[in-house]
Amino acid sequence: MNNNLDIEKIGTQIVIAYEKEQGREEFRPKYKGCGYDYCSGNDKETRYIEIKTTKSKKLTGRWLEKAGYNQLKLNPDFYVYGVTDIKEDGTGKLTIYTAADITIEEDIKYVLKFKGGKN
Repeated sequence: MNNNLDIEKIGTQIVIAYEKEQGREEFRPKYKGCGYDYCSGNDKETRYIEIKTTKSKKLTGRWLEKAGYNQLKLNPDFYVYGVTDIKEDGTGKLTIYTAADITIEEDIKYVLKFKGGKN
């Protein structure tokens, strides 16, 4: 487990197993860039899930793309599932966050304005 893709894969497997235990079946997002990684549901609810993973014991300093930010602000069925302390044996600790559990720090955006140039 030397790269982020291995860590993501283990974290995703942990999330999928948890969702199945809760009686929710997985279905994939309809398009890339929708603001979440995974969907699950049953006849009572649907969850739109962004998965954040790390080998560290604590989840810190993660960011959302703009579509995820919009989901967090507007969709009450949007969750961030944090999987921490991921080990090579496929284990990790799952924590589920809702919008009420998350503080958003918006990045300062720098806009380039061009005055001329040289050829």
